[in-house]
Amino acid sequence: MHTTTVRRRRRAGALFGVLLALVMSALFAARATPALASTSTTQPAVVMNSSGAFAAFMLDSSGNLVTSHQSTSGGSWSSWASLGGSSLSDSGTLAGSPAVYQNSSGANMAFAISTAGNLWMIYQSTAGGSWSSWTNLGDTNLAGASPYVMMDSSGYLEVFAVSSSRNYVENEEQYGTVGWPGTWSGAFLDLPQLTTDSFTGVPAVVVNSSGDNVVFDIGSSGKLWEAVQSSPGSGYNNWVSLGGSSLSDGGTLAGSPAVYQNSSGAEMAFAISTAGNIWRTYQSTSGGSWSSLSNLGDANLGGASPSAIKDSTGCIEVFAVSSSRNYVENEEQYGNWPPCSAWPGNWAGGFLDLPTLTTDTFTGTPTALVNSSGDNVVFDVGSSGDLLEAVQVSPGSGYHNWVDLGS
Repeated sequence: MHTTTVRRRRRAGALFGVLLALVMSALFAARATPALASTSTTQPAVVMNSSGAFAAFMLDSSGNLVTSHQSTSGGSWSSWASLGGSSLSDSGTLAGSPAVYQNSSGANMAFAISTAGNLWMIYQSTAGGSWSSWTNLGDTNLAGASPYVMMDSSGYLEVFAVSSSRNYVENEEQYGTVGWPGTWSGAFLDLPQLTTDSFTGVPAVVVNSSGDNVVFDIGSSGKLWEAVQSSPGSGYNNWVSLGGSSLSDGGTLAGSPAVYQNSSGAEMAFAISTAGNIWRTYQSTSGGSWSSLSNLGDANLGGASPSAIKDSTGCIEVFAVSSSRNYVENEEQYGNWPPCSAWPGNWAGGFLDLPTLTTDTFTGTPTALVNSSGDNVVFDVGSSGDLLEAVQVSPGSGYHNWVDLGS
């Protein structure tokens, strides 16, 4: 049964946070929002620069990548600007969800996949600078997929996406001299093929303590799959199942996974079952064996995919949209001193509901970040197509009401 119990470690500040949110929400909601453009149909990508200002990206209903940004941390958002993508040279339009990487100078590089199955890239040469034209990185075999971008242990950007046949993950990366925007190979590496399953979600990728990429995705069987690179810059070992096709809640894993890696390189993966519960598996040490899947509960998240972050107090938090699609649920570690220092840590099992949407419903997976004040900031797209933002009142407390940032 769904519960709104707040974490034990929040006990002292939770009530104050909720009251403060009610007092301040009118002021906070009055913050200027950008003018509306065409309606969005996709999950946003959000990055934060070194000054704490956010930039958000998503695709509109015409297949254009649109973006809005703050000039300062906590400041107002710009009007939405279109970067194009609705009329590409491969005769397709951008679709799915974009992926964005921001370099150490604050310049952004965005990736998206066209309906013709190609991976496309656009970038800024400098922070806040103008954008390049779209570049086709090729493939023609990625229709229906969304990309995942990361930096590998050699300093190269790599992009991962599931093939249109859904039985293997493709990987495109920079090569040669490390630089920005770098040289892209145009030749995609196929990770080992699944012969008894097919992928359903967007891959999640981390770099282990040996410098190898580790790729995760969920199969149509409900299994969580992991593929580890043999060595940096080389191929991959075969996919290994971490379980999930026969769970004690009567469901199977579904959607896309979320993966968190601690400072020692041990990994923790989260996924949601068809019965609506969050499940977790973890390594005790970097490269070690995986635990059995454990049920963190809820039973109210069917159809959702999770996102996971480390908050400013050192605790891991997981966010997912409720099955009713009108609120975001939050599950986190608690206890220990310093907070959440133990691994895998204690988990509350009682979910905190962020403020309920009364005039909209969520369509995607929440994107969560920690702002320069240490507060969680959660983003998601509504069925209206608008980008919605909820900011925590203070670390460990409740959240302000959702603010509509337009589209």
